[in-house]
Amino acid sequence: MKRFALSAVALLVTGGLAFAQTPAPTKPAIPAKPAAIRSKTFSGKIQSVTEADAAKGTKSEISVVGDDAAAKVFLVKAGTTIYAPNGQPLALKDLKAENSVKVSYKTSPEGVLEALAIYQKK
Repeated sequence: MKRFALSAVALLVTGGLAFAQTPAPTKPAIPAKPAAIRSKTFSGKIQSVTEADAAKGTKSEISVVGDDAAAKVFLVKAGTTIYAPNGQPLALKDLKAENSVKVSYKTSPEGVLEALAIYQKK
C-alpha cells in the first residue's frame, strides 16, 4: 500500500511538472495599419510639362506657379491620374503651359513632391 501511495504521489508530481512547463498559448500579433497618405493640394497655372525621356535621363514632371507666384515642381509617376474639367482622364501630353490645374500631392521621404492626381480647371 505504501508503494502504491508513493507511486501515485510521484505520478502526480511528475504530471504536475509536465503541465507547469507548458508555455501559455500566445495570441497572434496584430499587424500594424499602414500609415495613411497625407496629401496636400496646390493650385496654379502650368509653367512647363516635361515627359520622361530615358535617352536624356529625364523624368515626367510638371511645374506649376501658384497664385502667390510660388513655383513647385511635381514628379508625375505612372500611377498619377490626370483629369479634364469634365472628369475624363487625360494624358500628361494633353496638359499645356498656362492651363490652370489643382495638384494633389505627397512629399516623399527624400523631399520630392509626388503628384497623386492632377485636375485641369476650366
